[in-house]
Amino acid sequence: MIKIRRKTFETNSSSTHSITMCSKDDFDRWVNGELYWDRYGNGYEKGSFLSYEELDKLYHKDPTYSSKYTLEDFMEGDAIYTYERYMDEIDFETFQETYTTPNGEKVVAFGYYGFDG
Repeated sequence: MIKIRRKTFETNSSSTHSITMCSKDDFDRWVNGELYWDRYGNGYEKGSFLSYEELDKLYHKDPTYSSKYTLEDFMEGDAIYTYERYMDEIDFETFQETYTTPNGEKVVAFGYYGFDG
């Protein structure tokens, strides 16, 4: 049986799949180090991009935490990725594809896939 839920894709298998869709402009800004990808959501929508200002605001949200840990610790613990870190640390096969919609908008699909075993 196939179930479709908003923002969710499931299969009845032991494989892992992830897909994120974004504008080509946001993707290019991520690749260029201008944005950070928030994989799990930290006060924002899951899988969203953050500017440095938004990332810094999240980091300093808890002064006790930010006084003990570095911004890099925060990023690692909360699955916030630069493009380079995403490509280096995801333990599955990664992909990225660019599409142009019928209206001429450029969209990038990226993610990972493989077996969790």
